[in-house]
Amino acid sequence: MDPILEELFVASRGAISNRPVDPLAPAFTRLGHFSGDGKTFEQIREEIEQARSVGGWIIYMFHGIGSDSHNLYIEENEHQKLIEWLHQERESIWTAPVVDVASYIKKKN
Repeated sequence: MDPILEELFVASRGAISNRPVDPLAPAFTRLGHFSGDGKTFEQIREEIEQARSVGGWIIYMFHGIGSDSHNLYIEENEHQKLIEWLHQERESIWTAPVVDVASYIKKKN
């Protein structure tokens, strides 16, 4: 672990891991994440459902929503479907900034 990360930040995302974070044993300086770029809503929903089934935490990175200036983005309509679905599932899926989730986990553990 990098001590400067622990000293300055509640948590850090780290590299793409394509694995949910285990909230009972997170590595706060290298949580890992999934990329949302180029994915469909259905692909992202499946990843979230898999994580939910095991009580995992997923961190997504999106470089942009719709774009004609670069190729790292999710289509606007796919992102809208995701937002609407997450809103419908808000009783069982918590969406929040990484700092909020990490702070909560640190207090609970």
